[in-house]
Parts: sequence; C-alpha cells; structure tokens
Amino acid sequence: MNGPAPGPADRVEHGDPHGVAVLYLHGTPGSRVESRLLADAARRAGVRLIGVDRPGFGQTPLPGSPRLENWPVRVERLADRLGLDRFAVVGWSGGGVYALACVAALPDRISRVALVAPAGPGHGHGVGGWLETASSSLLATLAGVPGLVTLAGKAAGAARRLPPLRGRVPTPRTVRTLVAAAQHALRHGAAGWRHELGVLGEDWGPLVTSAREAMDARAAAGDPLPLTVWHGTPDRSVPVAEGRALAAALGALLVEDPDAGHVGVLVRHAAEVMEFLAGEAAEPQRSAGSGTSGP
Repeated sequence: MNGPAPGPADRVEHGDPHGVAVLYLHGTPGSRVESRLLADAARRAGVRLIGVDRPGFGQTPLPGSPRLENWPVRVERLADRLGLDRFAVVGWSGGGVYALACVAALPDRISRVALVAPAGPGHGHGVGGWLETASSSLLATLAGVPGLVTLAGKAAGAARRLPPLRGRVPTPRTVRTLVAAAQHALRHGAAGWRHELGVLGEDWGPLVTSAREAMDARAAAGDPLPLTVWHGTPDRSVPVAEGRALAAALGALLVEDPDAGHVGVLVRHAAEVMEFLAGEAAEPQRSAGSGTSGP
C-alpha cells in the first residue's frame, strides 16, 4: 500500500472543519461514502470527520504488492498534509484491522480509537475461493446497475413496514448510503475487495499484540491511548465473539449492544462514538441497550 497520501479525490470530510480530527476507516467492501452515516453525529460532537478510501477501493488504485503495514505510512502522510499532529481513528468492520495497524505504527499520533463491529484475526478463514471470485465479481456487477441506490432504499422501506422485520431492517437512508458506498468502492472492479478478504483471513494476531504493547507504553508514560470496542450481540456478519476477544486482548472497554446488528451498532451508537473520540464524553458503559436512532 505504498504511494502518496490520499488526496482530495479519495477522501471526504463532514462535521466541524475546525473540530477534533477523526479518520474514518470503512468496512469491506466499502468506501469513504460510508462516513455519511456518522456525519450528523460528527457535527453535533464538534468532530472533523475524514473518510478515506483504501487502496483498491473507489478512485484509489491497488498497488501490485499491497501490504497491511504500509497503510499507516499513507495515513501519516495524509496527517502531515492536513497539518494534524494527532488525530482519532474509528474503524468499522474490516476497517478495524487498519485502525490497529495505525495504533501499532503511529502510537504517538493517535489520540483515541473506536473499533465498531471489528473483525478479529483470521476472520472468514476457510470461507472458500468462491467468495473471493464469483461472489465479489457478482457484487461488482450489481454495483454498476443504474438506480440501484434508489431501488435499495425503497426495498428497505417496504421491508420495515412488515411487522416481522420492523426494527430489524436498516432505515432506507442507511441502506442507500451503504449501497452508494459499495458502488463507489467497486467502481473499478473487485480487486480491492478480494485483497482485503485475504488480509482478513490471515492470522494478524501479532498486530494485536503490537498494538497492545504500544498502548501499554503510552500508559506507562502517563499518556494513555483510550480504545473502546462497540459490538452488537446478534451481529451475523462479524460474530460478537471476535469483538469480545479483541477487547480482551487489547485491555479495552467493550460496549456490547444486545439489540444491534452489524450495521445497527454503527448507526445507533454514532453519537456515543463521536463524543468518545472527541474526548468530550465520559467513558462508555460496558453494556448498552437500544440507541435513539434506527439501525
């Protein structure tokens, strides 16, 4: 993942341009467009939310030999370009490992970290080659269908009117944003997605250890690096066991929502996550119920 820092063409900003800088690391497959889901919460919390496309997604090319450890290099170059001495990081789903890579490599630049429904080391291992080829190619094809965003929003609205699905299906606005994010992510094909599936399938447990060591060193120096994990108990995309294991390995606080799924935990706790990253809120509680916004 060598190369220049993300430029204006592959990043987007929301919230307060003079607020606490927070880097949003999208899911897999995903893109900077996902950061819209946190835009309102960022504005209310006084956060400058910066969504960035990773290599292989959106308009960012995938290098010939991308490596996870090169991601923090790109992040540091971006921070330097934006004049950021320190910044917070939020990683959702597949973005969690990239957030941890920043903690391990840039501990002095990171102020706070939120991992939301993060995949754990070896996530998806053994899923099979069909997911890396046929499935990813199919989604890349579907992502190019004209009017898909509108159609997906209407389908979500209809589904939410059915009593068995009410409260379990994301809002039309959320669905439209996620579909738009996928369309942007896969605009040049599924190579980036296939690469990240491989990354998530690896045992990057040593990275977790490195991140924990960096956090312990900061704490010993009297400058703790707060890190909190949010996860939904009924998450079917990334089992809650992965979030629990990460929180334990990192010595981090775990906020577990018994009513939120994979997407729901991000949207329902958006305000709490943004306030935590801004450093304006008290430490979250160890468990949380339903949020005030829909999933």
